[in-house]
Amino acid sequence: MGSAVPGLRQHPASASASYALADMDGPIDDPDALDLAVHEALAELGEPTSDKPLDAAGTRWLRVGLRIGLGRPALAGRLLELTAPRPGDAGDTGDIRDVGDEAPAAAPPAVSSLLARSAAMSPAQRREVGVDVVFGWATQLRSAEVLALGRAVQAQLASGSTSDLGKAYGIAWDDGIRIPVDEREALMGDFVALQEAVGSALAGRDLREAVPAPAPGIMGAVDRWVRGARPERSPAASMVEQHGDLGRLGLIAAWNAWAALRYRAHMPARTFQLLVQPWIAVVGPLDAPSG
Repeated sequence: MGSAVPGLRQHPASASASYALADMDGPIDDPDALDLAVHEALAELGEPTSDKPLDAAGTRWLRVGLRIGLGRPALAGRLLELTAPRPGDAGDTGDIRDVGDEAPAAAPPAVSSLLARSAAMSPAQRREVGVDVVFGWATQLRSAEVLALGRAVQAQLASGSTSDLGKAYGIAWDDGIRIPVDEREALMGDFVALQEAVGSALAGRDLREAVPAPAPGIMGAVDRWVRGARPERSPAASMVEQHGDLGRLGLIAAWNAWAALRYRAHMPARTFQLLVQPWIAVVGPLDAPSG
């Protein structure tokens, strides 16, 4: 996939053909299935694992955590931050992690992992779970981070990078890659949804509004896009506008990081690096599967 991107952590492909829970047609009454699935998932995420089976309490908290993660991703991200190890914590990891001479790579922040998972969803999956879930990761950004993302894009443009970096990838430019028509239509509504989430991040509170479902087809997609751009803006869109170029470019930087992960396999390596550079510099490492 070209040269490595600093700050983009790769996950090697699993040696097995499928995960225990990824094989949705397989039996789920195997008493070892849950432990195996959790072990493989933690290993893929770079988290410490243990040979000890889950007890009843561990299974309960796993179920609660999954429900929170699926239903309230913003809250899940905040809980991850609160439970993250702090400098100086001894931690009870002696029986689950071998400490080597080489320090492990910095783990991506929760918001980066949620962004990556969102980008991996198909348009059908995004419609099924809803835009509030798909782009909930953006509401975790702090206002200062959104504005810093905007400054990072400004710095790219000032250094002579292509002016396209100030536009939404996949909508205003695509560097020649082919995006299916139905997916390109979906991207217009997705951008409006991300705008609502970023505006909420700038405001420090959830400003997202319920938007009526657009009519099917290209006219519905265009209608939704126009409603998000016309003068009578939503509160979240107005918040982005109030922050001028930094707000707009911060939104673009968040969108372009998401689009870069979504279309990474189809774009030139140099384009990918430019798209993710602001995010990695401001928010932290990105978490992306190898491909």
